[in-house]
Amino acid sequence: MAEDLASSRMALHGLAGVSKLLIEVARRLKRVRALNGLVGMAEQGDFDVLLDKREYRR
Repeated sequence: MAEDLASSRMALHGLAGVSKLLIEVARRLKRVRALNGLVGMAEQGDFDVLLDKREYRR
């Protein structure tokens, strides 16, 4: 009985570690997708106004 409880605790601890890793992977994936979106916007010229110093130094 004690062995079953100990192995159950170890299994739960392992699952918690996996959950933390999955959360971190999801966070990184979200950042990568956001950066890809910014790249797409830049390629379309959405930030070109920032390159014209006369526009933002008023």
